[in-house]
Amino acid sequence: MAMSRLLARKGLLVGGSTATVISAVHAWRERIAPGSVVVALSPDWGDRYLDTLYDDDWVEQRFGRGVLGMTLDDGAAPGPLTGSP
Repeated sequence: MAMSRLLARKGLLVGGSTATVISAVHAWRERIAPGSVVVALSPDWGDRYLDTLYDDDWVEQRFGRGVLGMTLDDGAAPGPLTGSP
């Protein structure tokens, strides 16, 4: 959800599935060798999520106010995808 909203701030209105794909690429970015070609599929657009993912009240009620202002750095939390315990 946070990645969907981050991308929208940059002009890309995508759905949750596309944002999940981009989040995975972002989380693995340091493991991707320089010069590699990365292919990411974008299975959905965000127009059908205007009343959910992109509605501040809907997001805040379900996930808390903190999600509304998340940045890419916030999404790099330690865990299995980032390689840190």
